[in-house]
Amino acid sequence: MQADLLGVSGLILGPVLAADPSDGGLVDALRVDPRLGEEQDLRAAVLGFKYEGLKVLMEASFALVSRQHPDVARALLGGPDSPEGRLFDIDWDAPGGPRPRPADGAGQLVRLNQSSDEAVEFAATAMLHWLSRGVDGFSLSSASAVPPEFWRRALARTRELFPYQWVLADFGRGDLVDLVERSTVDSAMQFDLRDGIVTFFSDRNLRRLDRVIEQHNRCLESFVPQTFLTLPGEPSITRTLGEDNARQALALLLFLGGAPSVDSGYKLPGITPPTHPILPWQRASFGPRISGTSESFPAIQWSLLEKRDKLRGGRQWRSLERSRAERLHLSDTYAVYQLRGEHPDVFLEIRVGRTVSVQVRAHSSMSGSDKLIWG
Repeated sequence: MQADLLGVSGLILGPVLAADPSDGGLVDALRVDPRLGEEQDLRAAVLGFKYEGLKVLMEASFALVSRQHPDVARALLGGPDSPEGRLFDIDWDAPGGPRPRPADGAGQLVRLNQSSDEAVEFAATAMLHWLSRGVDGFSLSSASAVPPEFWRRALARTRELFPYQWVLADFGRGDLVDLVERSTVDSAMQFDLRDGIVTFFSDRNLRRLDRVIEQHNRCLESFVPQTFLTLPGEPSITRTLGEDNARQALALLLFLGGAPSVDSGYKLPGITPPTHPILPWQRASFGPRISGTSESFPAIQWSLLEKRDKLRGGRQWRSLERSRAERLHLSDTYAVYQLRGEHPDVFLEIRVGRTVSVQVRAHSSMSGSDKLIWG
């Protein structure tokens, strides 16, 4: 895996903690799912990734557990004053007897009691357990199941011992600036940008895309969002948009500000990646640099990344992670944005005609010349 050449900074491991097969909910936050292996297998994988210079995030939902979690049964037996009873969100006065309040549409998952110290300790203990075993942070799925202040309390605990952990949250859609500030997570998944890019290649409405980019700029003023085009389990962007549009969408993903990530299963048809992954974990991502496994990057992506890497002088790619796309021109068929980062200035041009085309140019104030980077 030529991670440094790709500009990759790390991986998000897909769900690896012990879960109930029927509902996918957590049954043991301190144990690897036996269907995937043992803890020593995970630790070996983490060491392997770190040998390649990669950071490792663990995807987990510490705010929700399965109905089959053993502490749920103990809570229902022990009552509201038991340690387990204070751990979960349970309706103690429900008709027919106490039962967990539904936390999902199927009623199979149980939410932690957002206001209890026991629930905060449950999440913090699990996070500390895996941080002490080498992971660098977490991707918190279903983070919106509890208020952002819950995460603020839990992260205050974990950062006492691991101040440099990096935490990404899936808050869904909403006021991400407010949610990130109140929760103290480092980043949040940018669904609105993903939706805006994908929709643009269907409706070709540059003005609507411009509004999405402006909203993204507001996020970039406060934090570095995680940007993406697809998630594991979704159809590939190539299948959704077609091969040519997928290339153009990828250029938008990589050159707009944020921490871009690519699903490790993503491939363009008929193109073989230039390298092979060392281990088949599910998903690629870790900000603030571009992220992914080598399997994520087929030849077209490899070409773009090489051009981008030469433009930035390798690690200077970080200069665009917070760069805002400043609009210079906008019409129904043509838009120009300046991506303000470190020298050289980068310009993003989008044209709408019979097809959509994206070009990226770098301007050197030293030589006064422009260089086509993409398109």
